Amino acid sequence: MSLATSNRAQLRFIKEVTFGTIPGSGNPNNLRMTGESLAFAINTDTSKEIRSDRQVTDLIQTGASASGDVNFELSYNEYDPLIEAVMQSTYTVFGVNGVGVAIPTSANFATGTLTAGAATSGASIFTSLVMGHWVKIGGSTNPLQNIWAQVSLTIPPTTTVLTFQGTPFTGATGLGGAAVTVSASRISNGTTLNSYTIERGLADATTPQFFAYRGMCASKLSLKFAAGSVVGGAFSFMGKDALRTDTTTQLPGSPIASKTLDVVNAVAGVGNIMEGSSVLTGTYIKSVDLSIDNSLRAQTAIGSLGSVGIGTGSLQVSGTMEVYLADGTMWDKFKNNTASSLSLRATDGAGNGYVITLPKIKYGDAKVNAGSLDQDVMLSMPFTAIMDPSTSKTLIIDRAGVAAT
Repeated sequence: MSLATSNRAQLRFIKEVTFGTIPGSGNPNNLRMTGESLAFAINTDTSKEIRSDRQVTDLIQTGASASGDVNFELSYNEYDPLIEAVMQSTYTVFGVNGVGVAIPTSANFATGTLTAGAATSGASIFTSLVMGHWVKIGGSTNPLQNIWAQVSLTIPPTTTVLTFQGTPFTGATGLGGAAVTVSASRISNGTTLNSYTIERGLADATTPQFFAYRGMCASKLSLKFAAGSVVGGAFSFMGKDALRTDTTTQLPGSPIASKTLDVVNAVAGVGNIMEGSSVLTGTYIKSVDLSIDNSLRAQTAIGSLGSVGIGTGSLQVSGTMEVYLADGTMWDKFKNNTASSLSLRATDGAGNGYVITLPKIKYGDAKVNAGSLDQDVMLSMPFTAIMDPSTSKTLIIDRAGVAAT
């Protein structure tokens, strides 16, 4: 007899065409995880009949729901379909799978510009990038040119010239060779709610068990960036119901293998933290917790055990920064209700990764205390992201690196 162990668990997911119905075709994705709490709950009520022998006559099912979290360590491209689910949007992709074709003729770098010898075309044309877009340059013969850079906030791209914020190529000007590429993709908050079937497979049980949670919609995403730690988080789901089968998966097709890129850590992998559109220098952040909440609600109906749909509500993006106290600038922003912004980059050892931007935030508090002897004085600053009038967005994620499939 073999008892199931968590070490042999495998999660897979597939997008549904019809809410709560497992698709009949397509290929599910395997999913890397550090743990999960997916569950099917049935609500019950006891009979209120009055009996002379004091006994309860029945336990009645009154409702059902599926919900739970999938915990993970951030790695490039692995969780992009679920990021799209939370954002209720899709990535706008530059080039092919996020990587443009090699810049023709020549790629000439000045301190703040990249000029192509001839215009690229199609999905790789520079003008498909927008002001403020974060991109990654690759393939240059000068390694100092293979960096992340932000397209200018005021000067739009032309077919042959990308102008960047600041002077990112200072000390690295000149030709980059014939293989220079630009990598970029972008997603921002939208309004399209999709549902998924998520299946947990336990193949090492005496009789292998497969639990399929149907109609699962991405309710929340939490991310934690903390000094000395791996960048981790959790996707939270709300759904319809669950089914169980013995021996055989309930999902169609052949599973698509998980990506194999490295996990992002918060020491070497998190940087370029910008607050108020400026890179923080002299002010140091110990941790950032970020929460994206779609305010989902289950929709129930007479005659149906389980949700008949999932309603979506207001987008709530919030978080907390723990900041080493250096001066009064951050505290004053809280006191004066000054709007600011927050942006940080999270990359793996090869430079693949994401820039998360909250273009407009306000601080709700700024606790500062000398708690006890031999401690650093910290500012604890909860914040809320609100719609930025210049972009009409609350949250923007730029992705760049190797081709994202």
